[in-house]
Amino acid sequence: MQNLSRDEVKVIHSVFSRYKATRISIAEALDMSLLKISSLLSSLEQKGYIRKKGKQQIKTGRPSHLYILEKDRFYTLGISVDIGYYRILGVDCGKNIIFDRTYEIGQPQDASEYVKVLMDSLEGSIRDIREEFAGEGRDIAAVGAAVTGMVDTKRGVWLLGLQVGGVKNVGIVETMRQRTGLPFYVDDNSRSIAFLEKLTGSGVDLEDFILLYIGKGVGAGLVINNSIYSGYHGVSGEIGHIPQGSNNYRCSCGNIGCLEAIVSPAGIKRVMLDRLREGVVSSLSRYTQMDEKNLTLEIIRKAAEDGDRFAKSTLYELGTAIGEACATLIKLFNPQRIIISGYSSILRDFFKEAIDQKIRHSVILEMLIDYETEFADYGLHQEAYGAGLIAFERYLRDRAAPVRP
Repeated sequence: MQNLSRDEVKVIHSVFSRYKATRISIAEALDMSLLKISSLLSSLEQKGYIRKKGKQQIKTGRPSHLYILEKDRFYTLGISVDIGYYRILGVDCGKNIIFDRTYEIGQPQDASEYVKVLMDSLEGSIRDIREEFAGEGRDIAAVGAAVTGMVDTKRGVWLLGLQVGGVKNVGIVETMRQRTGLPFYVDDNSRSIAFLEKLTGSGVDLEDFILLYIGKGVGAGLVINNSIYSGYHGVSGEIGHIPQGSNNYRCSCGNIGCLEAIVSPAGIKRVMLDRLREGVVSSLSRYTQMDEKNLTLEIIRKAAEDGDRFAKSTLYELGTAIGEACATLIKLFNPQRIIISGYSSILRDFFKEAIDQKIRHSVILEMLIDYETEFADYGLHQEAYGAGLIAFERYLRDRAAPVRP
């Protein structure tokens, strides 16, 4: 992108960030004249960065051309980090996944060594992928990482790993930029998937929505006026650490009663096992003996599908807790939609009724006009996919920014 003006990069950023990019919508977004946008689009077409793809009928006048990026101009890597492994996806300019790889991380005996082991492994994996791409004549522009816990996006610091032990105040952005020589960006899982939904999923035509992530952690990715809202330091949306009244479980953050402690995958299994140990009659009872480590959300879902009363009633109760969190978010932000995603969302069929009922009973009716609760089609690759898209957006935004004196 060395041969591009700042205005041309702004246009590329606008095309990438929009669901349907037309000359008019780009001009409005960038506050430029139609004449100037036409000139910039023509230049970018000649240079092979964008192309026309169909037309969109507008209310008056002729249909407008739709513009998309040429998918093979450059690429980003998206990373998601979990306990014992990390995932790396390659993403092209067309927002397509071009590869998906998983890497195991050795678990050091001392948790404080985890960060070093992770950084060393990431550096090696990124170096190998860059060499592979270079041999094919392809260029990696930037890297994004989605991590569990709390992230200061402003400073690029992984503040706390919470369920990923050994992580506290890790300057992951600066460290990985120095190690790889590539622009590097970090965000949490909830905002990464919120950005994915905004660009490619249920949020493409929404201006204000919330992505409620119930996975390794629990958090809210806030989209306000078409933009991800991170807060002053990037730690907004920590709905998973708001206490629930009847919840006495200790959370990974150290507090008692957090939503995350009961509706994350580990939390759901803990609630189930504790109640089964009390002697509840259930098809899941055998998991309290020799087999409790093998209890999965899929097994819990199958028991509920087969009519297990204990599984169904417990999931309804946990769904009520999720509904309480949704009600709080609705009262605070008045979103068009809350989209629920993350691994725990595979239990949607047994959460939804409780969520809807709790919202109806807790929120003023007028606040629910045109509001919807929706479950996303979650996949285990989505945290990394969202991180790769965030890397694209922030890389282009940084390239388009004025040079500081």
